Amino acid sequence: MNRRYKLFKEACAVSTECSRKWSAYKMARNNVTSDVQKAKTTYFSIMFDEVQSTTAYWNVMKRATDPKVPKTIGPVKRDHGTVALADQEKACIMNYYFTTAALNLASNLPPITGKRQGANTSPKDNRTVPLLKEIYISGLAIRNNLEALNANKSTGPEAIEISKRRYHPLLGKFTSI
Repeated sequence: MNRRYKLFKEACAVSTECSRKWSAYKMARNNVTSDVQKAKTTYFSIMFDEVQSTTAYWNVMKRATDPKVPKTIGPVKRDHGTVALADQEKACIMNYYFTTAALNLASNLPPITGKRQGANTSPKDNRTVPLLKEIYISGLAIRNNLEALNANKSTGPEAIEISKRRYHPLLGKFTSI
């Protein structure tokens, strides 16, 4: 690693035109990166071989996949060109950007021209797409779909059991089935 750093300093000191120094630095950098990756692979394969329980397995897995590198957001450039460094200010800038992105994109779109009555017109290819005004669904179709639900599946974030979802809300609405 020290040799790589020294080669980097030499390459920066000379100029960007000296390709010999840069190629020597790149070769040393690639070798160091490869050696570090091999050492990490060897270390974690030894750690996985020593695992005796599932708890130990998941602890090793967490250490292998989640290094202790802080995940911080770098500096953010303001609209007038200066850089924001405070976390609160960066959060406000990013929130403002993402909340106004759709409005900014919509304001740049050309106005829609063409047939507008009773149909949706796509500005890209000037096709007319008919609107769907009414939907007819039979009670039998709903009943079949509800009965096809797998009762052994998990309840989901609402914690409503599938048996309750099946019959109570919709099937009571269709008395003619």
